[in-house]
Amino acid sequence: MLFFIYLIFNFKLKNILANNLNYSKGLLIYNYKREIETFHFEYFNIGDYIQSLAAKQFINSKEKIIFLDRDNLNYKGSLIKIIFNGWYYIYPPINFSENIIPLFISFHINNIDKIKYMKKILKKYEPIGARDINTMIALQKNGIKSYFSSCLTLTLGKTYSSKIKKNIIYLVDYKFNKNFFIDLEIIKILNFYQPDEVKFMSHYINITYSHQKRFEIAKNYLKKYSQAKLIITTRIHCALPSISLNVPVILVIPKKNNDGRYTGLANTFLNFIGYYPKSKKFIKEILIDEKGYVINDQGYKNYVYKMEEIIKKFFNKK
Repeated sequence: MLFFIYLIFNFKLKNILANNLNYSKGLLIYNYKREIETFHFEYFNIGDYIQSLAAKQFINSKEKIIFLDRDNLNYKGSLIKIIFNGWYYIYPPINFSENIIPLFISFHINNIDKIKYMKKILKKYEPIGARDINTMIALQKNGIKSYFSSCLTLTLGKTYSSKIKKNIIYLVDYKFNKNFFIDLEIIKILNFYQPDEVKFMSHYINITYSHQKRFEIAKNYLKKYSQAKLIITTRIHCALPSISLNVPVILVIPKKNNDGRYTGLANTFLNFIGYYPKSKKFIKEILIDEKGYVINDQGYKNYVYKMEEIIKKFFNKK
């Protein structure tokens, strides 16, 4: 009899402990220490913070957030769960704290030849949601289970969309006189739209700003994008959020290159002009409505649903 009472008590105690194992929530920030030391960076890409805003949507506003530098993962604090999305460069050796419980989703590795230095960590938390096909294939070749998740910035519309629309076209990090064929196509589009304003913007931001200021700038950019008539950009993290914000967008790929960041994104979700990776031909793939205006492909929504479900399970799992 005493033995059965002990078993029942022990079972209840384990459940109580499991239910009270509360993880803190983490969010990636970017100190760019290596970039500053090596390349003497004066500016950074605000797209990094736009990606963090996408992850932040899944954290309750009342919860305390622990900010974690993407390139310094030797964390000593309490257990944290964190969405590990975005652009990543592997700097060996890897010091990945056991107190970090990551969800690798919308994950891009820039130097895929260095995956072997991070293989143990990635194997532990597989399957890895790759932001692009290039990363997915590289992970699979290294024996790591991976799938194409697409990018988490495709979820930003749930928080930052706007009913206000202005007759403004934004050209984001595109300069004329760099490619004749692309310039010609963009001029045709501008002449067709006849906007009240054409505004030039850049994702390059002064690196001296605080993290709080960087998040404010990222939010301000999303607000502007959400009210645009059309956006033409070379930036993935202007183009993908714009789709989610229900703003017609065209991605420009101005050079012949093998940049793996675009694989699975440009040819799946985005209207684009330019040179798709590994293609030597000039390509124009733009959806238009019956009146001739640019529209976005809606196929991204299936990926958004899957990402949201995976993230909910991740944060709810004890």
